[in-house]
Amino acid sequence: MSIAEKLTTISQNTKKVYDAGKTEISKQWSDWVLKNFGAHWGRKIIDAGLSLEEIPEVDTSSYTNFSNVFYNCTNISDSTKNLINAPMLDTSNGTNFNSMFYSCYFLKTVPEYDTSKGTNFSYMFGNCYQLETAPMLDTSNGTDFSGMFYCCDALTEVPEYNTSKGTDFSSMFEYCMSLKSFPDFDFSNAIDLGYAFAGTAITSVPDLNLSKCTQFYCTFENCNKLTTVGDIVFNPNANSMSQHMFSGCSALTELGIKELPISLNLSSCSNLTESCVSNLIEALVDYSASGTTHYLTLNLTVFNSVSDDDKAKAEAKNWSLGY
Repeated sequence: MSIAEKLTTISQNTKKVYDAGKTEISKQWSDWVLKNFGAHWGRKIIDAGLSLEEIPEVDTSSYTNFSNVFYNCTNISDSTKNLINAPMLDTSNGTNFNSMFYSCYFLKTVPEYDTSKGTNFSYMFGNCYQLETAPMLDTSNGTDFSGMFYCCDALTEVPEYNTSKGTDFSSMFEYCMSLKSFPDFDFSNAIDLGYAFAGTAITSVPDLNLSKCTQFYCTFENCNKLTTVGDIVFNPNANSMSQHMFSGCSALTELGIKELPISLNLSSCSNLTESCVSNLIEALVDYSASGTTHYLTLNLTVFNSVSDDDKAKAEAKNWSLGY
């Protein structure tokens, strides 16, 4: 008997038992699926020609690893087999949700799973192009949020997840092109924010505590609608490439940074106000005693508007002001 025939037979029998109010064959179904398909059972059920929305639910109460369960549950040739509405599962013991719905292109709704024990949310919804609203999840134990909503083109808003234990936020919302704002996430333990919001439609950034963050390369790259940024507490030991944090932010006018200990490249920020640049120069950490040179790179037009007094202040602090 082929996998498709086996699945169809078990599915039909299980439905009959459901209708009779019994659970024995339902348990056989769950045990068989988990034993034979492992982590990718959602995708394999689709490959077998069945619709995930028609099959009986699988008992996942003892599951700890939900990684890749619905990975690429997309059937381009048969739209009836696409995963659109995620099924409710018992995820109360789940710790790993890595790529759980990765590349479910047509996914639109997700229930509020119990993710209270979850630590890894990496790429959980990556490439879910049609997901407009993110579900509220308990992420209080989460450490890895990298790529969680990577390329979720239609995503317009996200809840205020508890990110207090998070360390990796790289590409978390990269290319979420409809995302216009984000909540006041706790990044106090963040180590990596590389590309976290790159390519989004956000217009402002709240105050950020990045005191432990060593990598924020291109965090806001090509956020061409971003105009204002609050105060950012930087880690002076950040990777040198982190200076490109605001690459491509052509609409940026205001930076509220109160202390700048790292080199920063703002060459693509052509709309910074004179007062913003003057305040930024005031915020430069004084490295005259250490002899180390840091760099503040401005757009040529912006550079030409900097007063001689401000240029002298930067030089006295051992900063190289350029374009």
